Amino acid sequence: MADFGLEASNIASTIATLKQRMQEAVDAQDYVLAAKLRDQIGELARSQQEDMVNMQKSQYNDECRRIEQQYELELERFNRTWEERLLAFENKARAKRDELEIEYNYELKNGETAFQRAPVKFSAALLNLREKQISAGRTGHFEEAIVLKREADAMEAEEIQAHEKLQDFLEQQGSEPIHKRFEIRKNSLEQRIEAGKVDIMTRWAADLEALQKHFEALKRHEANKIFTALNPKQRMTLDDTKNHTSQFKQTIKTAKSPLTSYIKSGPRSSSRSTSRSGSRACTLCQGVIPSSATMTPNRAGSTSRARIPTSTSTVERMRVSKASPGAASRTNFGSRTGRMNLGASQTVSTPGRVGGVSPSGLRTISP
Repeated sequence: MADFGLEASNIASTIATLKQRMQEAVDAQDYVLAAKLRDQIGELARSQQEDMVNMQKSQYNDECRRIEQQYELELERFNRTWEERLLAFENKARAKRDELEIEYNYELKNGETAFQRAPVKFSAALLNLREKQISAGRTGHFEEAIVLKREADAMEAEEIQAHEKLQDFLEQQGSEPIHKRFEIRKNSLEQRIEAGKVDIMTRWAADLEALQKHFEALKRHEANKIFTALNPKQRMTLDDTKNHTSQFKQTIKTAKSPLTSYIKSGPRSSSRSTSRSGSRACTLCQGVIPSSATMTPNRAGSTSRARIPTSTSTVERMRVSKASPGAASRTNFGSRTGRMNLGASQTVSTPGRVGGVSPSGLRTISP
C-alpha cells in the first residue's frame, strides 16, 4: 500500500511535469511535441487508473479469502454443536425405547405367569374305550385288545392336541390387551421422537441460513466498499476492462456441512403381530455461500444469492436416521416369547457448530 502511494505520487508528479512541458510546446507553437506529450499524459493517466483498480481488486480478493477461511471455521464449529445436540437427543430416545421394552416384557411375563394351563380332561368315549381295552386283555381276547388300544391311543392323541390348542388360544387372548396397549405406546413414542428430530433439523437449517447470510453480507460489504472507493472514471475503466461487474467474481470455497436430511422411507405397520420402525437413509446438505459474481457491487448495492433449501419438501425429508445407512428394525408384539425390539437408536459422527448464531439458546424437544 505504501509502495503504491509512492508510485502514485511519482506518476502525479510526472504528469504535472509533462503538462508544463506541453504548455511550453504550445506556447512555442511546437504542436508535434505537444501532441506527443498529450499522448504520454493520457497513457500515464490510464496506467494510474488501472493500477488503482488492480490494487482495489487485490485488496478485495485478499479480504474474500479471509472471509472464506473464517466461514469454514465457523461452519465446522456450528455443525459440531448441532451434531452434539442431535446425538444427545438420539441417546435419550434410545433410553426411552429401552425403558418401554423392559416394561412391556415385564407385564407380558406377569400375564403368562398368572395364566394357569388347565389339565387334560379326556372324553367319556375315550374312557369307555380304555375300559373295553383293559377288559378284553383280562379275558384273554388279546387280538381285540390290540385293536382297541390302537383306537384309544389315536383318540387320546387327538384330544391332547385339541386341549393344547385351546390353552394356547386362551393364553393368547389373555395377553392381547398387553400387546395392544404397548403397540399404542410405542407408536406414540416414535411419533414424538420423529417430531423432536424434525424440530432439531429445522432449526439447524434455519441457523445455517442465518450463518450464510452473515458471510454473504460480509462479502457484499467488501465489494461495495471497494467499488464506492473508485471515482467515476475508474469505475468506467473497471467496467470496460472486465466486462462490467464480473471483475469481482469470487466463488467462496464450499465447505461441506454435515446437516443431515432425514428420510422416512415408508409408513409403519400398526398390526398386532409386527411393527416396523422404517428403513433410514440420509442425504448431505451443504452449507454454501454463493459466488460473489452474483453479489458484485453495483451502484444500487443490490445482490442476488442462493438460499439454503429450507422448503417444506426439505424439512419433510428431515426424518429419523443417522449420517450412515441405518438398519431397519422390527417389533414382534404377538409372539409367545414376548420379546419386543424397539429399534436401535441411530447416531451421527460428523463435526460442526457456529459462532454468531448461538444455537445453544434454542430448546430441544424431548421424546
